[in-house]
Amino acid sequence: MPSSLRAFLLACLLVSLSTAGAAAAELADPTRPTRTLPAAPGNPQAAAALRVTAIFISGERRIAVVNGRSVRVGETIGGA
Repeated sequence: MPSSLRAFLLACLLVSLSTAGAAAAELADPTRPTRTLPAAPGNPQAAAALRVTAIFISGERRIAVVNGRSVRVGETIGGA
């Protein structure tokens, strides 16, 4: 293979790799929430200690697992 062709192919490879890296940096995370919700009324320290580990939706049922406990829509946990 001539050295000029090899140099051209190498240059094309480098350009494609640098372009792919820039395109990947611009991609948005589709799972990231698009907005934040207002703080829950009540005790702000209690709300900060809450950790949601799962959300289940089936028909009309809505259940979340918060700090290891199952809660339904409208229920409170830890003052929030």
